[in-house]
Amino acid sequence: MTAQPYNPLNTARDLKAAGADEVLAETIAGAIGAVTEGLDEKMATKSDLEAQDQRVAGLLEALEQRMSARLYRTLWIQTGAIIAAVTAVTRLLP
Repeated sequence: MTAQPYNPLNTARDLKAAGADEVLAETIAGAIGAVTEGLDEKMATKSDLEAQDQRVAGLLEALEQRMSARLYRTLWIQTGAIIAAVTAVTRLLP
């Protein structure tokens, strides 16, 4: 579904029909047009959001793998340190 481009003439007409005077209606319509100019080009599409979701999911998976690898490495280092400490203490005992 393609968004319709903003038409300030329709807005001014609607504002006049609602009771606004001509100058006020045209000023408001012009201000809305200035704010929304180029907005369609900046809006993300559903496929843009899906692609971004896939990218984020990939980054999260990579991060989980790296954190898991670091956790296992840290646990092995700590386990080795504990074994070394226990071995040293048991050798010092009579």
